[in-house]
Amino acid sequence: MKTLRFSMLFLFALALVLGLAGVGLADEAKGKFKEALADKETFVVTEDGQDRTYQLGANAKILINDRESRLDDLKAGDNLTVTWQLQNDRRVASMLACKRD
Repeated sequence: MKTLRFSMLFLFALALVLGLAGVGLADEAKGKFKEALADKETFVVTEDGQDRTYQLGANAKILINDRESRLDDLKAGDNLTVTWQLQNDRRVASMLACKRD
């Protein structure tokens, strides 16, 4: 009986750890900047031929050639790497990095 309780506790702990492992992990996407929308907090990136919309996070950093910039400094066609997390079914960006020649 003690072995069964221990096994159940172990399985519960393992499930909890594995379930929380994915929480808070950011994804990264690469594509071309298409446009900033009118609210200046939402922008569109074309990735593999598909347009994806992102919300700019409250503390998001925007870097162009490793210098802090603003969303309206980005130009259509800029190569962009977006670090983002899914929050309430929205892609929320925490960092945008652009390299220009």
